[in-house]
Parts: sequence; structure tokens; C-alpha cells
Amino acid sequence: MELWEFQFRDDQQLDLAGVAQVEYVGALVELNFGTIPPREPVRDWTHSVLCLRVLAQQLGKKRLRVIGKLPSLAEALTHVRERIGDARVVLDLANKPSKLRIVAALNGTPLTEDYKYRNWRAALSAHWQMVFLSFFDTDSQTVCERCGASLPRKTPTGRRLRRKLCDLCTWKKWRAKQTKTKMRKKWRDDKRNHLT
Repeated sequence: MELWEFQFRDDQQLDLAGVAQVEYVGALVELNFGTIPPREPVRDWTHSVLCLRVLAQQLGKKRLRVIGKLPSLAEALTHVRERIGDARVVLDLANKPSKLRIVAALNGTPLTEDYKYRNWRAALSAHWQMVFLSFFDTDSQTVCERCGASLPRKTPTGRRLRRKLCDLCTWKKWRAKQTKTKMRKKWRDDKRNHLT
């Protein structure tokens, strides 16, 4: 699942342009970016959510359940252009063969995993860059369908990753299908094998 699809799914379930915005944005900023979250609705966030709805609808892939006053397609594309305008093209020398990648950037500085955000506005700007870049970049961030945890982009052999759940959610899904007797037997066998 691409990052934009995850964000769109959350929007359709919670209406992120409405009442749930402050809570969702606060949790996103605090957990993922480690900065102090905003205490009031963020106008730019609302506009970005509405533009995401327009793009998802235009792609014909998603049907809108939550519909607010949507901007026109031209307005949405202009907003996306402004958001991803800060993105930078970087040469990735870490992988072989080397290739060009598009990454989110703030003030001309490409964002890496260890980038420190000075405030929540910078963190949200970076978040929406990554969301909108995931529309276009086939190598963009993929996330778990259930919890939103980041998934690796490629397998150890270099192929594109096809799985949709992280390890923890895969285990939880498997565990939910097991009966109590099967799990007790597995626990006893694991304990027995561990002691020998």
C-alpha cells in the first residue's frame, strides 16, 4: 500500500479535514516527527486532505465516502505542485546500480531518516511532500495496511516488495485464525524444544 493510499483510507474512515483533524495531526507529529503538535486545526492540512480526495477520485481508483467542499482539479494540481516543488533529486550511491531518486526536502535540504524537525509546520510540510510524491514515484514509501508502519522498499535480492503487512501485523493476522487448542499445543512444543 502506498503512503497516499494509507492516508486516503484514514481520511475516509475518520474525515481528516473535519473533527478528527487535531487529534490525528497531533498524534502524527508527536509519534513520527518528535515535535510538539499543534493545538488547533491547520488550514494547510485541510486543503491538502481535500486535494488528496480530488486526486484519488480523478484516478478513478477510489470512491469518496466523506465528501466536503472539494477544490477543482486545477486547484488540487497546483497545490500538489507547490507541495512537491521543494522535493529534490538525489543520486543514491548506496545501492548498486546507483540511481536517481526524488526525496522530500525542506529549504533545499533533502530529508533523511535522522532529520530533526524544528517545528510541527516543517514536519507536516515534509509529510505532505511524501504523501504526494507517493502518487508519482514507484519507489516511494510503502506502509503496512493495518498500522501504517514503514515497510522496506525492496527484498534482499532487490525486487519490489509485494507484501502489504508488517511482521507484527502478519503475526497478529495469523494468530487470529488459530484456535486456542492449536496455540496451547504450539506453546507446549516451543517450550519443550527450547529446554532441550
